[in-house]
Amino acid sequence: MIALSGRGDEGDVITEAVTIAKASDAQLTAVHVNDPHAGEMSMMMESPGPRLEENDIRDRFRSNGFGEQADTVDVKIINSQNISQALADETVEA
Repeated sequence: MIALSGRGDEGDVITEAVTIAKASDAQLTAVHVNDPHAGEMSMMMESPGPRLEENDIRDRFRSNGFGEQADTVDVKIINSQNISQALADETVEA
């Protein structure tokens, strides 16, 4: 399982995750946690950033040279204000 922040600088993390998955003959799952207000503009606070969807995560793999994995990776998009708890819950379920 790989957790992606969506900042666009995850190339090294994606490379390492694909390498480990191949060496282990394992299915790779990519997880991203969207803030419930992601993609919204607010007068009261800064935007929590863009809302990423499954295709955005797959495009991250493609842009880092992993087109084949982009088509086969399991992608989970979670909506939560508590990123660390959402990821912890996801690893327990896996």
